[in-house]
Amino acid sequence: MNSVNVIGRLCWKPELKRSGNGTPMAFFTVAVQRDRDNADFVPCQAWRETAEKICGAFDKGDRIGLSGSIVSWKKDEKTEVAVNVFRFDFLEPKKAGPPTQGPQPTPEDEPVFDEDLPF
Repeated sequence: MNSVNVIGRLCWKPELKRSGNGTPMAFFTVAVQRDRDNADFVPCQAWRETAEKICGAFDKGDRIGLSGSIVSWKKDEKTEVAVNVFRFDFLEPKKAGPPTQGPQPTPEDEPVFDEDLPF
């Protein structure tokens, strides 16, 4: 069985590219915390709609969970390995910008309570 699950943070914003025949693709790296002081860096690739969605929804540092399979190929007499992603999950809501300061209530906006209420 060739199956892998990874949870980590994106090392950079995934960039959508096109193969020679126009197929959407993305290559990115996920940092996975091994222990308190160490991380492993897992190369990943996504294709077609999966690549488009990841590139459109994630940014550097976002936490992602993904499932896929290990793929390998020869390049310059070395074996390259990556996770071929077929499913992913958002693990944190998008980071909101700094909170905006709305209008502050003024004394005129404060509710008025009648002291003569029977309760």
